[in-house]
Amino acid sequence: MLVWLVFLLALDLALPWGVLGGVESFSGVFLFWVAWAAVAVASMFVLFLRWKE
Repeated sequence: MLVWLVFLLALDLALPWGVLGGVESFSGVFLFWVAWAAVAVASMFVLFLRWKE
């Protein structure tokens, strides 16, 4: 699960600034961040469901 979270963090940094950096419209970046936030929240939900001490 930690690998998935590191992947999400790398994707959050690389895609908007690297791939979508040349796009003049901000709608693509904002759409990405909305989708990314939904995936991140769902990932945290799964992580907390699997949490055991």
